[in-house]
Amino acid sequence: MNPLLWAASFDHQEALQLLIKNGVNATWANKQGATLLHIAALNNHPTIVQFVRDSLEDFPVDSADKNEKTALHLAAERGHEDIVDKLLALNADTGQTAVHLAARHGHLDILRKLILKGIEIDDRDCEGRTALHLATERGHTELVKLLLSSHADVNAETTQGNTPMHVAAVSNQPAIVRQLHLAGCDINTTNHRIQTPLHEAIEHGFSGVVEELLLAGADIRLKEKAQEEEMVNIVQCGEHHHCFYGATCNVFSGRHDNTTLNTRNNGTLQFKRPDHESTEYMKEILWKLATKQLREQDWKRLAFHWRFDESHIKAIEHQYTGVHSYKEHGYRMLLIWLHGLKKEKNPMKELFEALVAIDRRELAEHVRQKANLQVEKVVSPRYCLIS
Repeated sequence: MNPLLWAASFDHQEALQLLIKNGVNATWANKQGATLLHIAALNNHPTIVQFVRDSLEDFPVDSADKNEKTALHLAAERGHEDIVDKLLALNADTGQTAVHLAARHGHLDILRKLILKGIEIDDRDCEGRTALHLATERGHTELVKLLLSSHADVNAETTQGNTPMHVAAVSNQPAIVRQLHLAGCDINTTNHRIQTPLHEAIEHGFSGVVEELLLAGADIRLKEKAQEEEMVNIVQCGEHHHCFYGATCNVFSGRHDNTTLNTRNNGTLQFKRPDHESTEYMKEILWKLATKQLREQDWKRLAFHWRFDESHIKAIEHQYTGVHSYKEHGYRMLLIWLHGLKKEKNPMKELFEALVAIDRRELAEHVRQKANLQVEKVVSPRYCLIS
């Protein structure tokens, strides 16, 4: 490392002064593009930033490294509040990345400083996400509250058409769903996959989010044909595989009254969570199966083996996203099957038998071998396959 940056990394101001006095270029950057300020931000040395402010005129405060990050970006990402203060005092360009990094990593005070500095709160990253999307995704409820009180756009859409409410749904954040609803976020808007937040929550089995969306008045009577087909999938597959149930409210019939739905604490509205202890473990297996191992028509053959009917299949596959759509369709079908599997059933055994039934014995054996290699990591014998 260059002696100048080496001195900065150890917070040696006297050494810095001596080096610069003897002709060392104060703006020198290493191969990664890091300057004095980058080193100070990384190592949380506010005295070095103060030294730059007091002793070096026209220092390139907004110089970016090879990762296109300035010193302010690094300080915001790591939560170094004193560094942020001093860089803002140097009139560092806040840019869009700083607010995104603070939001993503949950640095409330730094986000507040950036907002007070006048940063554009709804700036987008390369995927069209705002700070609100990122704070929502990570479950930073206090940051979401700050962003909403600062008038962040609650209906901003990413390049995939996802609003913060969609992000809250797929990230399993029921408390944030409630915050966004109260702030005026549209709970019924669809993304580019023609899915509402309710679709997303049901597909992932996030019952707490589903409850919040229904309590907020999510519309289960969808208008467009594609959406109606999607609801057929949710309703019929849900009923067929018993994914959810209502004690006094038939959620999947398309009929409900607001009085019943709003009695959150009296037990009149309930949602069934997946029974199997192996749910999370199985998701990884099913994802690999759907995206890497099944042939294009295999998922349908499995579905028919498990007694899905044509309307279920049609509803699952109506969303076409390209020649590899079948991989996503297969994974969704496998999740529906898993969520509906009776508690006493062994999911790996059922999957093995189904693969054999559709003439994929070699794949069935491969899946069984892989599962048995990992079985010692799992305490419950329910995970084991019968050899």
